[in-house]
Amino acid sequence: MKKSYLKEFLSQHLKKNSKLLLGLSGGADSMALFSFLIEYMPILKFSLHVAHVDHRWREESRKEAQFLHDHAQQLKVPFHLKVLDSGYFCPLVQNLFQYQTFIQNPIFKR
Repeated sequence: MKKSYLKEFLSQHLKKNSKLLLGLSGGADSMALFSFLIEYMPILKFSLHVAHVDHRWREESRKEAQFLHDHAQQLKVPFHLKVLDSGYFCPLVQNLFQYQTFIQNPIFKR
């Protein structure tokens, strides 16, 4: 997808001084979107936070979460982490915890 489409979409749907919470998995898509948002944050005048859900399904998940935290911190973007009990292997339960993480995020409380 071209940057111009994303910029146009955000320009139309994001109000000035809005708060945007990006779910950051560490995959190519979310990292590309994160880079785009960092680039356009000063132009479109919104604040950005990132959230990551560490499912602890894999041994590497802690290192990945730490990498994402450090990357966000380096870019001065607030980072929110939710760590799940590694016993939650059901994708439906995983998705419910992810939605709860985003819905209950403190950046949306007034």
